Amino acid sequence: MNNININIEYNYLIDDQICMFPDNYCIDKRRDPDSDSKRLYDDILTIFFSENKSAENLEQQFYGKPKFYTIIINNDTLLSSDYIGPSVYWAREMGVKDKKIRDFLKQCRTIGGHIVWERGNSLKYKVNTSRAGNSGVYDRFDWTLLLLKIFLSDKEHNQDDFIKKANELIPEEFRNTDNTNTKFINLFCAFNCSDWLKEYNFKMFCDDFKLCGSFVDNQYNIKETAPLFPFLPTDYELYIEKTCEAISKCSCTVRKQATENKR
Repeated sequence: MNNININIEYNYLIDDQICMFPDNYCIDKRRDPDSDSKRLYDDILTIFFSENKSAENLEQQFYGKPKFYTIIINNDTLLSSDYIGPSVYWAREMGVKDKKIRDFLKQCRTIGGHIVWERGNSLKYKVNTSRAGNSGVYDRFDWTLLLLKIFLSDKEHNQDDFIKKANELIPEEFRNTDNTNTKFINLFCAFNCSDWLKEYNFKMFCDDFKLCGSFVDNQYNIKETAPLFPFLPTDYELYIEKTCEAISKCSCTVRKQATENKR
């Protein structure tokens, strides 16, 4: 990384410092920085792709639609940002008050709360949608990483082996149900669709996206932000707390590495 100047206190929802996040921020009218924040995509390009000379931040607009941004590498592979913090929808479903939701949006819509996945019309499955909701893992990033580690550890990318290993992460009496296997199959198919993702091993992925010390430890073991089962955390406020802590550490890793590369 060269000449990086990233403000880890910058919140992409409000396009300002997190200290300026309003107490009365309207959650229901929030914008989506994962598509419309040029600043977010510029920062992603700077932090994650500074060594890739082919990477660009591409501005696009379809007729009658708002502008949106994407990262393009090697002139053909498209990557989009994905928010990895707690879900507003599931927080509300689990009874979390709006003040607490504003608090986590303030912390998590900073640079440490974002990653990229491959996108494009040619992909039948996409990671950012396949990990969402009841048919996914409720947007949990720890579960996403656990399944990604299984996938990337198998060079043959065998679906049956993937499902078997994924089921070993949950209590035996809940293994191989239709709902559980649907989650695993959806994520497997999304990983398997992405030729870009298959170029990584798990260590490379964590190193490139600054996940060590936050979502994974120095031995590349995933840190759980809630008990793995049930998939939807029963104590969602504790899940919020631990996820915010991981995102804060991830942002600090970005700042530390940027500082080291300036020396």
